[in-house]
Amino acid sequence: MLLGQAVPREWLKPGQRVGIERAQTHFGTVSLLYESDERGITAHLQGPRRNPPSLILLRFRSPDGRRAETVTVNGEKWNDYDERWIHLPGDIGEATVRVTHGRGGH
Repeated sequence: MLLGQAVPREWLKPGQRVGIERAQTHFGTVSLLYESDERGITAHLQGPRRNPPSLILLRFRSPDGRRAETVTVNGEKWNDYDERWIHLPGDIGEATVRVTHGRGGH
């Protein structure tokens, strides 16, 4: 399941909030809210429960192209990510994912 892949960078500038609530998907109901500040972006996810996928790929697009410096999931350091996606188990349920950004763009 891909989440956040088409959120425009402009919508994730510091102080912005964007998301979806109770979206009906093949996997079940999903809600996702991004909140951005000067240092990074936080996503509040309510993953699907009815028929969870094997994997959720969550996209974070820094408004100025900076790469992720650190990632946490529910307050714990998370290492399963690449330049574009945070890799989450499909059955994660409710999660708070925080990405802080390093210096420089791509």
